[in-house]
Amino acid sequence: MGRQFVISHSHGYLRSFEKMLGNWDSEAETLVIMGNVNDYGHNSFLIYKRLLQLKEIFKDRVIFLKGKHELSFEKFISNPSIHALDYFHNGGLTTLTSFYEKGIGYKYLSDTNYLIGQILPYTDFTELELYNNLSVPYYETESSVFISEEQSVLTTVMYQNWQNKKKLFITSQQDSDFQVAYWNQYLSEELFLSEGYSSEQKVLSDCFTFLNKNTTPHFQGKNQSQTIQKPEVMAHIICDGIVVSEIKLEAQD
Repeated sequence: MGRQFVISHSHGYLRSFEKMLGNWDSEAETLVIMGNVNDYGHNSFLIYKRLLQLKEIFKDRVIFLKGKHELSFEKFISNPSIHALDYFHNGGLTTLTSFYEKGIGYKYLSDTNYLIGQILPYTDFTELELYNNLSVPYYETESSVFISEEQSVLTTVMYQNWQNKKKLFITSQQDSDFQVAYWNQYLSEELFLSEGYSSEQKVLSDCFTFLNKNTTPHFQGKNQSQTIQKPEVMAHIICDGIVVSEIKLEAQD
């Protein structure tokens, strides 16, 4: 298919996700999920469940990629005692509560040891793990490449397809100008200089499209002082490597 309907940063906000999905033309467009489905919002479980249902129905017309938050979950689950605090402080606590069937008392939400010892062992993350298992490193069309946020994938795929003049789409957690500058510097130092392409560095910003989120700082819980980011749920309709439409919805559980 020449058109893609690309959703990024749904972050557990079920109502916004379902509204966004209503704009997808399943007969004419491939649905590309750029990851970051979990964390922040309270309904990660239900969104992953819905995505797996769509994958079962539409097969290759639904594409999964991993975002930063799926990768953070994998890191957390591999060694909870080391990574739990960081994961919970970056929106992961709501993912745990979403997948845990019995509910967690408010007084335990700030007790990391309790969550790891008494809640995590009895939490079934099957839907999230299936999503990760079904994810591809990148999705390529005749004119575009949609890339996951896995560093090893980014390095190789971006370079190869920059040479092939394809449009590259990745998600961004930060300001797009900063991201363009970062990748310009990274690729020029790690790849372009070694291959003699440093003189062509200026074309990089024309090659990348960052599917950004807009964020509004807010606080989670009465006693938590850290600021977390509440993203808008975003979608882009892309045709032959060109963004022809952008849709933004306020994040709603």
